[in-house]
Amino acid sequence: VFLAGINDGVVPEVKAISSDDPVEQRDALFNERALLHVAATRAVKGLFVSSYGVPSTLLTVH
Repeated sequence: VFLAGINDGVVPEVKAISSDDPVEQRDALFNERALLHVAATRAVKGLFVSSYGVPSTLLTVH
């Protein structure tokens, strides 16, 4: 599985999380994180993640 362009401002998509409502913003961020998680966990043989510039904040380890 290749996840390309996992950059800040792209994932999560700025437009998706730019609501004025904090609940909508939280839910949108959760959905963006869930999509990345699903994509990454589909990898069977290997996972390749690329970014350029500033990597997405969703790639940080918590």
